[in-house]
Amino acid sequence: MLKAAAFLGLVLALGAPPPPPPLVRYTLAEARRSLTPHGERSRAVSGTVTLLGEKARWDLSGGDVFPRAQANGAVTDGRTLLLVDSRERRYARLGPEELDQLFAAPPAAPSGADVSPVSTAATVTEEGAGKPLGELPTRRYRVTLKTESRVTATGRVTTLVSETHGTIESVDLPPSPFDGLLRLFTVRGDARDALQRELGKVEGLPVRVSLETVSETRAETVGDASSPERPRSFQTKSSATRTVSDLTRRVSAKQDPALFQVPDDFRLLGPERLLAQDSVLP
Repeated sequence: MLKAAAFLGLVLALGAPPPPPPLVRYTLAEARRSLTPHGERSRAVSGTVTLLGEKARWDLSGGDVFPRAQANGAVTDGRTLLLVDSRERRYARLGPEELDQLFAAPPAAPSGADVSPVSTAATVTEEGAGKPLGELPTRRYRVTLKTESRVTATGRVTTLVSETHGTIESVDLPPSPFDGLLRLFTVRGDARDALQRELGKVEGLPVRVSLETVSETRAETVGDASSPERPRSFQTKSSATRTVSDLTRRVSAKQDPALFQVPDDFRLLGPERLLAQDSVLP
């Protein structure tokens, strides 16, 4: 009799549906500041991220809009990204990876110069416990990125050297599709791939990121020994930060999936209608 009851209990347990994912909500804020010989530039966005399983939405606060876009919100199910302009009640459909591309610098105009990577070194190492986020413990990671590349044009060689140091702290919660770390770095090509592999070591939801970058550009003329020119150099310093705050979790309700739907009266437009001209994606 006891064996039969135990078997029945096992059958019922195996047949029970998994519990629904919780609804997670937090404020995500990012800021970038750079100081160049041509002046200072800064950019910041902040808003509320809501997460339910694979569904996520990011609603920017105040008058914030995404860089190089006329949109103040984004919704994704992991396969499609909807860029939303709630003020004009319109939206556009993009690929899930294309939001981060809006944070990157626009591609340089074709110049005929040859760009050659010289070296790339990216490392991410876990350092132990970080500062708790409320009652949640965090892991702390140290990140270092060093790159060097050379740009060769007629009569001129330019060497670009960049070094980034910083820390990442994460909590043991699943990240949303909007929590990728790569957009906090200004890297392309092989350096981006190497950094992405290292950032894969970061587990959980990144809740604090602080990065400091020093970049040096050295340019010199070549091929004309009769009029030598001293190499010219200038330095750029930049910082990037991310903070997560006001994190809450609750049991999801049956009406919560509606949070990730665009209202029926919003107009669907082509992506080029919501993007700046230099960020129209293929």
